[in-house]
Amino acid sequence: MAEETAPDTPEQLAEQRQDPPDTEFQRLHPLTPLLTGWQVVAGAIAILTAQNISELIDEFTLTRLLIALGILACIVLLFVAGSFIRWRLTAYAVVPDGVFLRSRFITTTRRTAPRGRIDSVSIHRPLVPRLLGLAKVRVELVGGGDSHLDLTYLSSARAEEVRRRILQIAASSSDDADAESAPELPGTDPEEQEQASTADRIRGTLLDGVTTGTLLAQIPTQRLLHALMRDPFMWFVPILTVLVAIGPITAMVLDGFSMRALIPALTAVIAGPKLILDRIEKGWGFTSRSTDAGLRARRGLFTTRSDNLSADRIQTATLRQPLLWRDPAWVQMDVATAGAEDDDENGAILPVGTGDELVRSIDHMLAPVGLPIPPEAWGAGGPGPEDVAADAAAETSAEDDVAMLTRMLRVPAAELPGIRPDHWLFPLGRRFTSVMLTPHAVLVRSGTLVKRIRIIPRDRIQTVEALEGPIDRRIGLLPLRVTTADDSEVLTLPTADALRLLPVLHNDAATRRRLAHREQWARPRRSGAHATVEA
Repeated sequence: MAEETAPDTPEQLAEQRQDPPDTEFQRLHPLTPLLTGWQVVAGAIAILTAQNISELIDEFTLTRLLIALGILACIVLLFVAGSFIRWRLTAYAVVPDGVFLRSRFITTTRRTAPRGRIDSVSIHRPLVPRLLGLAKVRVELVGGGDSHLDLTYLSSARAEEVRRRILQIAASSSDDADAESAPELPGTDPEEQEQASTADRIRGTLLDGVTTGTLLAQIPTQRLLHALMRDPFMWFVPILTVLVAIGPITAMVLDGFSMRALIPALTAVIAGPKLILDRIEKGWGFTSRSTDAGLRARRGLFTTRSDNLSADRIQTATLRQPLLWRDPAWVQMDVATAGAEDDDENGAILPVGTGDELVRSIDHMLAPVGLPIPPEAWGAGGPGPEDVAADAAAETSAEDDVAMLTRMLRVPAAELPGIRPDHWLFPLGRRFTSVMLTPHAVLVRSGTLVKRIRIIPRDRIQTVEALEGPIDRRIGLLPLRVTTADDSEVLTLPTADALRLLPVLHNDAATRRRLAHREQWARPRRSGAHATVEA
């Protein structure tokens, strides 16, 4: 993120030029220098060791080891001392105008998260800070992939207080002069917190505070592990690990022990389990609830994180169902969001859900999908798509949408009311891929062993372009690239169908996404009506 976020208006610029009073600023947790200092040193040591491990082993002596340990201790102390000085000169403030992070180490730097641009707030608890009772607060802003501000680290209790405070400020109107006018979020009343029983407090600690709001999904560990065993990805990882490691191991058996041969084998042995562990981390202890601030989700085994996600931030959604998930009717739901820096944030809001959990998640987070529009009704050759299916779409419920989507995951593409790339050059696409248009979304069904449906809301489309090349022209196909804020999708369609769809999506990109008409965007059915109950 830029050192100082550019405001939208001259009034905001004048407001940001002046820092809050020094009395509003607070320091981060005192253990921050220790945690940030050793991470830099550990990373540097890992890189140097990996590059020179053979020479280090060949020239190893006890004297050199002691000298290296002494040098390492000096380097660690130097970095920790530098981190401590930086911590002393760094402070943050959460005020009605937004969040400020100021550092006066060598040069003065200042980062701001203006109230009007705060999008969401998440809490990250890496393993070591979590053991020490610390957490990182990340403030996501409306903007590109690097638009965030991190408060690293705070105590877990303080991090929850700061998260609630920031969400209150973001929920207040731009005309509010003080934070007292901000609407109070559930769980922020001190009297209610004091009256909470010991069991409730323990439960809140184990779930990282994700205890209020309408329960959408809570994934048992048994279901998560059972689902991973049924996922083809989990079968391929051990096979690939063995295939990669068998070569270096064979070389060592034939030619004798060698560190140069051992390193690739160790890399494969470590990388394979790490991929599996990442999948487990993604769904372990997953709990999601719908609150007044949007979706609140918690996940993680060693490193936990709790995220807030508003429906307006979702750009696309993807339903995923491996072949062996069909009997228990499990579905994974992923969303892609604007302003996410890493792939973890573009993750599953339902790692392995049942039909009821999928209905609740779609009901609260996605706009109605509606019924597929017949391809012959696309474009100007007949009545407009909205005229054909507006009434039916208005009446569809979340149960109707989920029933339609799960059926699309199960049946062959030939039975779907969509268009396929019907040419022998696309042997898999013509059998498994189908593109459908509904009043509110573009649906793309694909996949063989793992079926996928990508949902592209029509009011999130930014650009549409035709990618016709000489071969496409020869075989009668016209690929269309549909771009949203997070990614793009290429739709390979017969030319006649693509020419009917192209003006429809062009019109969507030109009119539906305008921020001036944001209040007219299709909304989730439960948006703005989140009940606050205990499940």
